[in-house]
Parts: sequence; C-alpha cells; structure tokens
Amino acid sequence: MRTIRYAEYYDKVLGGWIGKCVGGNIGAEVENNKYLMDFDKSEIFPEKIPPNDDLDLQILWLQVLETTGIRLRSRDLAEAWQKHCWYPFNEYGYFLHNFERHIEPPVSGTYNNQYFSQSMGSPIRSEIWGMIAAGYSSLAMDYAYKDATLDHDTESVWGEQLFAAMEAEAFFEQDINRLIDYGLERIPADSELRRCILYVRELHASGASWQEARERMLAAFGHPDASKAVQNLGITILALLYGGGDFERTQLIALNCGYDTDCTCATAGALLGIMYGASLLPEEWKQQARDTFTIGIDVVRPTNRITDLAVDTCRV
Repeated sequence: MRTIRYAEYYDKVLGGWIGKCVGGNIGAEVENNKYLMDFDKSEIFPEKIPPNDDLDLQILWLQVLETTGIRLRSRDLAEAWQKHCWYPFNEYGYFLHNFERHIEPPVSGTYNNQYFSQSMGSPIRSEIWGMIAAGYSSLAMDYAYKDATLDHDTESVWGEQLFAAMEAEAFFEQDINRLIDYGLERIPADSELRRCILYVRELHASGASWQEARERMLAAFGHPDASKAVQNLGITILALLYGGGDFERTQLIALNCGYDTDCTCATAGALLGIMYGASLLPEEWKQQARDTFTIGIDVVRPTNRITDLAVDTCRV
C-alpha cells in the first residue's frame, strides 16, 4: 500500500489547483485561435481573473461531493448541473436540453449531440476526480465516466478518464512518460486518442521541434472545430513532453499551439502542479494566480481563495 502524508497531499492538491487556474487564466484570452502563436510570458497574464468553465463545473462537483457524499451517481451531477449551471452552448446546451426532457446519462451525452459529443467539455473536468482518489486511478476513472457521459461519448469520455488516471497517479509519480504510459493502458487500444498520443510521442522522440510536431499532429488528427478533444489532448501531451517538466515552458508551448488554449494550458498546468506540488512551482507563476478564482455559475464557496479550495478538496 502506498501512503502520503497530509502536508504533501495538500501541497499537491494546491499545486494542481494553482496550475489549473493559472493555465485557464492565460489561455482564456486567445481560446479557439487556430494559428501558431509566439507569446512570451510578458504578454499573457490577464489584468482581471476571468471565470472559466474548466473550473466552474469542478467547483460544482465539489459541492455535490460535500452534500451528496462520495457515492454519487451521474444523476446527482446532472441534477446539480441543471440547478446551478446556466451554460447553453455546444455540448453543455445539448446536455441540458436532453436532461430537461428526461433523457438520462449516459444517453444525455449522445442523443442529438453528434457534432459536440467528442469535444473538450469533459476532459477539462478530470482534476477533481484525480485529487480525491490519489493513487487510486480506477476509482478516479469511475468518477470521470459518471461525469463525462453527461454531455459526451467515446473519445471525450476516454480523454477525461485518461487525465483522471494520470492525475491520480501523479501523487506518486513524477516521470511524465510513465504517467502517459499509465494513462494509455487504460483507454481503448483502437481509439483515435491513443493513436494521436502515440504519434506525438514518436514525433518528440524523433527530434522534431514542437512546432513541427504540432503541424504534423494537426494534419493527421485535426478538426475544423477548435474544441474537438483529440487534437487538444494531443496538444496537451505535446506541451508536457516538450516542456520537459519545466512549468513555464510547458505553459508557453500549450498556449502558443492555439486551439482550445484555456483547456490545454489548464490541464498541463494542473498535472505538473500535482506532480511537483505548490511548493515547487515557480514563484512568479504562483503570484500570477493571486490565490484567487472566479466563478461564472450559480455556486458560492465559503471563500474564493485557491488555498481554501485545496483544503476543501482534501477534506472530501
């Protein structure tokens, strides 16, 4: 059995939420830009911290865990979403439309949702499950499935499960390649997502630049919709590999690759934050997070401090 001291557990949860918040903050300004960009860190931090759906729904899931308990069902999440989250766009809107007509999960993620059912809305919600199931990836994946099937199917569901498994394991593992291997073992061998990630790893191993790897990955797996999951998960893995464990470099690569930038930066930042803990994240980047998050849906936390969010997550 693996064990972890509370102080280390808290530090890693806090690091994950800081990475999630700062990545979402820098990515929100250029989200859905499909061009290769060339930002440096002097240009990317917003003056005002924006709300972000990447975090909003996970804060709602934390509230469900606190009120319903850890033995939650997909329906518990669905009812909380219907009550507290107004988002009408893309897969979120199709879920609400379906659930209000008594179409239950997992069918609520697929019915009449052909275009958006494999988008990024669910892979971005993985962190809460990895954090509450530290070292217990199968449990994290079970939670991720209950979540992802509200509004998605196949590649997007597997994407959230892959990240949840990697994040649960990251409490005990700091080698990004081992974490990728661990995640890949837990998604279907014939999935497009798995083929994309393996292709990105091949390009990285071949010595291709990250810009070339991005271009070739998008040529093979790209989609006109900037929010499609496979290409964005490919960008996240690309940034993690080419970032080489350096938080700043990883964030800048994810940002400059474009597409669903608030998602790719946030997930890459969260994973590194869990791996290393808040205490080892660059001080400049931690300061940019301002120990503050903003909520865009009808959920109120006791405070809007990231440090308190980490305490509450650990308590669950």
